[in-house]
Amino acid sequence: CFVTLILIEFFNALNCRSLEHSVFEIGFFSNKWLLLALLWEIVLMCLIIYLPALQGAFQTFAITAGDWAVCILSALSIFVIAELYKFVRKRIKHGIPNA
Repeated sequence: CFVTLILIEFFNALNCRSLEHSVFEIGFFSNKWLLLALLWEIVLMCLIIYLPALQGAFQTFAITAGDWAVCILSALSIFVIAELYKFVRKRIKHGIPNA
């Protein structure tokens, strides 16, 4: 749960760079400072999860690759929902062309 919530915030940070334009339009790597901050937070999160001295302080435990997969896929839901919202909003704003 801890990892999933943190990852949700990471994906949300990527999405919130623009409320109108998709991350795919803006580019994932266009904001180097945000990526650096996210990388730093991932390092800190991994230390909290895997370093025994911090595990006790934060009451965490090491997670498996399967656990990581579940966390990432769950956290991606916010990314997908936000991208769909932007897509639908843009289509409504510009008018949906007749098929």
